Amino acid sequence: MKKLLFVLMCTSLPAFASSNVTLYGRIDASAVVGKVKGQDTTIQEQSGFTSGSRYGIQGVEDLGNSYKVGFILENGFSVDDGAAGSAGSAFNREASLFIQGGFGKLIFGRLGTLGFAQSTGIRTGWVFGVTHGGSKLTSTLKQSMGRVNNGIAYQTPGYKGFSLHAMYSNGISEDESKWSDNDHYYGVGIRYSGSELKGSLIFESRDYKSSTKKQDNWNLLTFGAQYKTKYVTPMFFYQYSWQNNNFRQHTIALSGKSPLAGGDISLGVKYVFAKADGKGTYVKTNDHDKAGILNIGAKYDYPLSKRSSVYAYAGYNTVSKAWNTDAKLSSDNGYLYAGWQTAVGLLHLF
Repeated sequence: MKKLLFVLMCTSLPAFASSNVTLYGRIDASAVVGKVKGQDTTIQEQSGFTSGSRYGIQGVEDLGNSYKVGFILENGFSVDDGAAGSAGSAFNREASLFIQGGFGKLIFGRLGTLGFAQSTGIRTGWVFGVTHGGSKLTSTLKQSMGRVNNGIAYQTPGYKGFSLHAMYSNGISEDESKWSDNDHYYGVGIRYSGSELKGSLIFESRDYKSSTKKQDNWNLLTFGAQYKTKYVTPMFFYQYSWQNNNFRQHTIALSGKSPLAGGDISLGVKYVFAKADGKGTYVKTNDHDKAGILNIGAKYDYPLSKRSSVYAYAGYNTVSKAWNTDAKLSSDNGYLYAGWQTAVGLLHLF
């Protein structure tokens, strides 16, 4: 019996040796000072100001013949109070299982959409991404479709730097009802990733089949590019977001990143213009059917080690017409206000 057990253990060793599981994460803590037009100055301790605090487990098993099976389980949390990223969700940021080979990569689970983030996101062209207070891409309405449940994504193998990406969600929140009663996400994009030039072009659409009030699909067309040189990496971003009989919105942004005094300095200017369209009330506020927001942001990062760094950020927003209000329109609208914001923080990777 002991000999049999020894033989079984030995024959199992190659399988263990060909698999790899890693614990990883990042913690971002900062002090944020800001003032919204018409309100008092606030001082807050915030988690994830420049990079969402998270922990995760990822693994991959080599099946041989260029085939691999792997997974990512990732959850967010707030370092300031220890709260989970999403109540009732063990892995709110990503929970995915994939198989990869000569055919490409097929991924299942809770996924970040193509124009958002996570392992399936391919958006580029904006130095501050989806974080950094008023400078984040999601600082105004309808600029990102976020994460979806019940997702399936496919990525082709790279060819001369190019790859094609497609994603579908059978139910953005749930898919327990019949197909026609679930909300769905559709996305397709092309990405180029070279040693110096990177870029992506993405089309995304979601429907509202579960809504009792009929709504047209919400659509996003997103383009981004960046070019890395020895001294500076300039970036360009453009997005058109629209929903028939509701709104049209344009976002254009110029930014860049450059090494400075042992660290990196990032600068960005972003302008968003929206217009209520038809019967919608998207920005029809204060008797206006148009709205705009201009954001200017700057950040300096300085590495303390390979895994730890300190940063300082400053940003300013000015808004017009329907968005010209003294306060945030609602908590769902992110940083849609006129005012300024500064932050000093520490980021640690593990």
